[in-house]
This record gives sequence, structure tokens and C-alpha cells, in this order.
Amino acid sequence: MDASFGLSGFDYDQWAESALLLDIDTWREFTEQEDVSILATPNTGNPRCFLIDDVPIDADQPRFNYHATRIKGLAPRTVLEIGGGYGGLVRQLKKQIDIQYVDIDLPETLYLAYYFLSKTGFDVKWALEGIPEADVVLVPTDRKHLVKGSFDVVFNSYSLSEMGKSSSDEYLDLINTEWKPRSFFHENSNFLLFPESERHIEILARDFPIDKEKYRKVYQAISPWQGSGGRGREFLYQRID
Repeated sequence: MDASFGLSGFDYDQWAESALLLDIDTWREFTEQEDVSILATPNTGNPRCFLIDDVPIDADQPRFNYHATRIKGLAPRTVLEIGGGYGGLVRQLKKQIDIQYVDIDLPETLYLAYYFLSKTGFDVKWALEGIPEADVVLVPTDRKHLVKGSFDVVFNSYSLSEMGKSSSDEYLDLINTEWKPRSFFHENSNFLLFPESERHIEILARDFPIDKEKYRKVYQAISPWQGSGGRGREFLYQRID
């Protein structure tokens, strides 16, 4: 299996460039931007890209920039991402707004994020005994309970559906009781595209144990991104004050 499986939104097969072009059209529509140079992928770690108007762009940049734009609209000062991958979202987010960003992920993935973000100019620190002061703080999953206090935005893309139910429920409990974000913005599966998967039966977003007495659903929409295979839904919840 490809060692990068899961780090990119879709497979780099014969249809990949067409899928990226469709995602760029979607990005233009929903962010009202035209200049694709903002989607340029840095030459760090030998990325797989396509040249679009002479700009090297990898598969996830339209989605990352879109999510960053949506998060910016929530006016955060602090953002916690569950499952930040190699750091593509925070890089796009930091282009738009000055925030403190905390990323909780598997240690193996955090090593990639540390390399990528350090090489692209960010002050990156590890949370091993507490949460240090830094632009970007990386928290291994087994230390997520070190993360105390509330956040303006908690964001997740797909991994809450992809992890085991006990782990997913644990994160939702932390959102409900500890992190208490003003906004919980996420994109996850809401129907079983792979009901007979040998790897994992995804947890549906409608089954997430969100405390309805603390959070109201602002909207739910079909994800427009090609890499979701049509199973993705975007949700925004806001805390009831």
C-alpha cells in the first residue's frame, strides 16, 4: 500500500488532475478568489503536484484554503484541529489570520507535520508535559488530556469518522466538557460509502454524541470536494451561551 495513504484527499490516478481542476473551480466559487498562486504547494518533502497556470498545486490545497477561509470567518484567536495531517490547513490558515494553533494527531503523523511546518517557516513545538507558547503546538493523541481550557474553534476533517468509536466519543466528550469551543466546524462521513470495508466501518456524523443542550447546529451541507467520494458532509455547530 502507498505509504502516503490517507495523507492526501484522493489517489493520484489517471483522473487526479481532472479532480483537482474540479476542486479549483469549486474553490473559486465558494471563496470568491481567482488567483491560484495562493494554492501553491511548497517544494518541501518532494510533494506530488500538478502545474496549474504554472503554479505547482497538490490535491488538497483548494480544500485547505476553503476551510481556512471558513475558519477565518468565525473570527478565532485559538484553533484546535483534531487530526491535522502534515500541516496543510494551518499553513493556509496562517496566511489569512494570526492565531494560536494546536494539532492533536498520531505521533507518526506529527513527525511529518513538524518537518513540513518547520521547513516552511513556522515556530513549532511539542506538547510533552504541557502546552508551550508557539505558533503551532503538536500534541500526540495519548497526551490530548494535557490540552486544557477553551478554544474559539475546534476543527476536524474526516478522522472522527475514521477512528474507533471509543476514541471518537472521547474527543466529543472533550469538546462538550473541556475545550468548549465557540464553534465546532467539521467535515465527516454521514452515510456508509464503504459498508463492507475490511479496514473500518466509518462512524456517521449524525451519531456523534454532541451535547444538544450546549450546541446548536447552524448548518449541514454536502461536501463539494472530489476526494470525499460523495460521502462527506460539512457541519457547523455553535455553543449556546
